Amino acid sequence: MFWDENKWGQSNITSPVENYLEWKKNKETQETGFVMYSKEFEQEVMIDLKTFVVIDEAYQIRGYNSKLKAYVKSNIISKKKEEEFIVLHEGQELYKGIYDPELKPQWATLYRVLTVNFEGKLTRLILKPSASKAYIYSFVKEFDDKWNPTEWMDYDTRYKFFVEMTGTEKKESSFGDYVVPKFKVGKKLTEKDIKETTELANSFKEYISHFKENKDAETESLEGSK
Repeated sequence: MFWDENKWGQSNITSPVENYLEWKKNKETQETGFVMYSKEFEQEVMIDLKTFVVIDEAYQIRGYNSKLKAYVKSNIISKKKEEEFIVLHEGQELYKGIYDPELKPQWATLYRVLTVNFEGKLTRLILKPSASKAYIYSFVKEFDDKWNPTEWMDYDTRYKFFVEMTGTEKKESSFGDYVVPKFKVGKKLTEKDIKETTELANSFKEYISHFKENKDAETESLEGSK
């Protein structure tokens, strides 16, 4: 699957996603958290992300290419072991293929991309590897321990519970200290919550299905990253 928030090829369809939050260190405050670039204030702002509902999970490779002196990113795909990542920069193909940790370019880092319902808006959460691991080993593990793991893979079941962010945790590594988010399974959605999330999910599924039918989507260049 080849899709992103940008317009693809000759398509005139635009993503229904309204906000894009990335787990990173704020350049202004040096705090680590979910950061959004504000066009209004022309700077990064911290977002207090307490609860959200997962609608879709996907992957993207991102990184800084020192040779080009530029940040580059790939298309976003759903199945990292089956679908190809494509990274283009000014028309030049930098990388194309199934993600292989042993063969990937040195600059390529695998990010988890969650599309969620956050405060009634379709929002994309971009998780670097450490934050992605924290998500898997907290919320997803708790969910699997309590319910049948196959339920999590069912599209209509996965958004019946909120993901609750409970705080952050400081970690240590040979490269220095870093901070990761902490999540847990939150309350069950009400009928109103389910209706709202279903409407957002349907608009997102319609958006994705468009690119399954339009092969010209594969040629669009995705460059740069805030």
